[in-house]
Amino acid sequence: MTRKIALGIYIFLSGMLLSSCMEFQTVSPPPELDVRARFGEYIDTTFKATADTFLVEYKIDTKFSAKISIGSYKGFKAGFLIKFLKLADKENPMDSVTISLTPENVFGNQSGTLTMNIYAVEEDWNESANTEDFWHDPPAMQLVTTKVIDAQDTNKIVIAIEDTALIHKWQEEQEENNGLFIQIDGQDPGFIREFVSFRGVSAFDWPTLYYREKIDTVFVKDSTNIGMAATIFDYFPLPGEDVYEIARNTQNLVISSGIKARVLVKFDQILDIPSKVIIQAANITLHVNNESFLGIADSNEMANKTHSSYYHLRLVTEADDLLASMEVDSSFVTNSRYNLLLKQEGEEVRLDETEQVNFGTTYLQDIINGTKDYAWFQIQYQNENNDISVIRYFNRKTVTPTLRVRYYRVDHSGI
Repeated sequence: MTRKIALGIYIFLSGMLLSSCMEFQTVSPPPELDVRARFGEYIDTTFKATADTFLVEYKIDTKFSAKISIGSYKGFKAGFLIKFLKLADKENPMDSVTISLTPENVFGNQSGTLTMNIYAVEEDWNESANTEDFWHDPPAMQLVTTKVIDAQDTNKIVIAIEDTALIHKWQEEQEENNGLFIQIDGQDPGFIREFVSFRGVSAFDWPTLYYREKIDTVFVKDSTNIGMAATIFDYFPLPGEDVYEIARNTQNLVISSGIKARVLVKFDQILDIPSKVIIQAANITLHVNNESFLGIADSNEMANKTHSSYYHLRLVTEADDLLASMEVDSSFVTNSRYNLLLKQEGEEVRLDETEQVNFGTTYLQDIINGTKDYAWFQIQYQNENNDISVIRYFNRKTVTPTLRVRYYRVDHSGI
């Protein structure tokens, strides 16, 4: 071997070792340098999950949702709180009010109608109301009006509020008004209707309050779309139709939004990887079971077709044996390099090539280096608070989740 080639090997290995302290770029050894044979080896291995499960939480915070929902489907039920801020000046009383909502999606049956009951709210609330027990079993409230909506109607829904005493009370309270609680009238329509909320992409589609007021002797019309809303999700399945119970009985994993379920998966083999390696890339893959929960010949009717097919991958650094308490690495929210997304493509959920490099050089390299503790990996919907959607995966007893790891194991002797 010439001095020039030997120097080239040294430079290559030096650069590779330095990159473990930085964001590692995907590279392959130059074919003319037999690095793997002489100075180390390149490992490409796939592990099967050694443990997996899912956890359900029934009261998720919906304050970041871009949608508000109403209806009932397969045991899932939704209603919403809404109020408008920045109302007209108190000195010029409003004499009529209408509320406009922009339909976005129908989850469940694509036909039929439902009746919305619109109630006046006396209690104070905020956008985290879904996490409070009170709003899942509230006391009787004053019925203001009702509105029938059609599952197929794509036009804006207009609700007229004719109770002038309520309107004047809102105006007197200004931003402290408590707004409305909108629920179904008790009949199960077999669908959930979704509307754009105040966090929707386009302000044109936000809920809007139109009002008329008399200034001096002239009636003036105006509007506001500044407000807040919170969807209240509940789950009351019929006996034998609980999708979470069915998933456990059929050895499946479940991930869901609205009613939150997160998947936990563990690969004990990670701890057997040698301590001095350089991770090139890694990928977690889960396999989708797209069958219906109740009818094997049918597809999964609980998957909301308009919901994002992206899922966050997070590192659980500590968990007790019963998973009653756990710590999740905070780098997920404080450092974009740890904010990793899996994507569902067909019947697999996996990281794309760029995210595989990010995953390998962040969480996995940190675990190997001993700078982060490792208990489980957690997978959750990217948008858990938006609407109802339920996906089922095969678990390790059926079609096991896998972890593919590609890394360099370098022999330092002789360099």
